[in-house]
Amino acid sequence: MSVFLDEKTGKWYFYGRYPKGHPKAGRWYKKRGFTTPKRAEKAEKEFRANWLDEKNNVIPTITFQELIKEFMVYQQKKVKESTIKSDKHIYRKINGRIGHIHLSNLNKELLQEYIDELDQTYSKNYVERIYYAIQKALSYAKFKGYIQANYIKQVEISARKDEIKKDIEYWELDEFETFINSVDEIQWKTIFITFYWMGIRRGELMGLSPSDIDMKEKTMRIHYQYSVKTLKRTTPKSKNSIRTITMPDEVVKQLEIYIARLKAFGTYDETSTSLYLFGGVLPISATTFDRRLKYYINQVNKNEQLITPITLHGFRHSHASYLINNMKDNYSIYDIAKRLGDTVNTILSTYAHWFKGADRKMVDMINNIQGKEKPVRQAKNDDYERLKMLKELYDTGILTDDEFTAKKKQILNI
Repeated sequence: MSVFLDEKTGKWYFYGRYPKGHPKAGRWYKKRGFTTPKRAEKAEKEFRANWLDEKNNVIPTITFQELIKEFMVYQQKKVKESTIKSDKHIYRKINGRIGHIHLSNLNKELLQEYIDELDQTYSKNYVERIYYAIQKALSYAKFKGYIQANYIKQVEISARKDEIKKDIEYWELDEFETFINSVDEIQWKTIFITFYWMGIRRGELMGLSPSDIDMKEKTMRIHYQYSVKTLKRTTPKSKNSIRTITMPDEVVKQLEIYIARLKAFGTYDETSTSLYLFGGVLPISATTFDRRLKYYINQVNKNEQLITPITLHGFRHSHASYLINNMKDNYSIYDIAKRLGDTVNTILSTYAHWFKGADRKMVDMINNIQGKEKPVRQAKNDDYERLKMLKELYDTGILTDDEFTAKKKQILNI
C-alpha cells in the first residue's frame, strides 16, 4: 500500500494496481482528497478489504455493481423494455450505497443496515421495491454460483403497523358533474368523461388508436398501453388488462362530438392502428394530463372548494367505487374486475371506497326489515344466483374452504 502527497492541492492520495485474480487485474486504482496520510492509508485498507481476505489473498468475486451490469443483460431476454428501464432506476439508487461492495462481503448484517436506513426515509412501497430488486439480483447471483446464499431473504422490513395508509381521493357522481361542467375544451371533456365512465388507466387511454373504438357496437378495445419510459406502445401490464369493454351512452355521445371535430380537420381515420386517438401522430404527454386536471380543478375551486382535488388515478378509483356502490343484483365483483382489467382481490382491497350516505342506507334497510314480518325464504332460482356468486368469491381466493362451506349450508338451509 502506498500513499502520496499531491503538491498542487496539498491533499493525500493512494493508488495501486489490482492484483492477479481480481476482475480488474492489471488495471490501476486511485483515490484522492485525504487531509492526512493516515486517513489515506485507512481508506486504502478499507478499499482493499473488499477484495482481499485475512491472508491478503484476492477473494474471487465481483462487486454488486458488476453483478447488476451482467444481470441487466440477462434480464433483457426475460422482461419488457419498460421493466428494464424501471429496474435501472432502482439499481442506480442501490449501487450508490452498496454497488462497490463485493458479493462475498454482502452479508445479512450489512443488508439489514441498508434496509433499516431506507425505512427511516422512504415509503413502505419504495423500500419494498428496493428490497425485491436486491432479492432478484442476488437470486441470479446464486444461480450463477457467485454466492452460496441469498442473505436478503433473511432481512426484515418494518411492518409499520402504526402507519395509517393514505386513501386515494375519488369523486362521487355529484362532484364529477360539478367538475365536468367546467371543462370547456372538447378534447379534454372527452378525455375526462372517458376516464370517469370507463375506469381505464392513463397508459391505456394514451395507447388507444381510432381502430380501438367501435361506435356501432359501443365498445372500446384495450390491448396496448403507452409507456412513458420507452415512449411507445407496449402490451398491457398483465393478461387481465387485455379486454374489450362496453361504453356507456355518455361516453359514446361525447366521442361522437370529438370524432366529428377531428373529421372536420381531416385528422381522423377510424381504421388507423398507428395514430393515437388523443394526440394524432404522437399521444398527449403524460404530464399534460396532470396539468390540465389541476387547472380545471382550480377553476372550479377558485372562490370556494366545491370538489375534492384528485389525481388522474383517482378517476379509476371513482369508477370502481361507483360500480361497487351501485351493483345490487345486476352484476358481481368479478364482473367489475374484468371490466377494469384487474383481480377481484385488488378491486376489494384497493378500489372500494365508502360512498357518503351508504351507512345510513344500510341502517334504513335494517330498520325496514325489522319493522315488517320475517320475509319468506327466497325462491330456488335466487338461491342459485347466490351460490354462483359464492363460488366466484371462493375461486378467486376471497373465501376460505371453511367459509365457503359454512355459507353454502346457510343458503341451502342445511
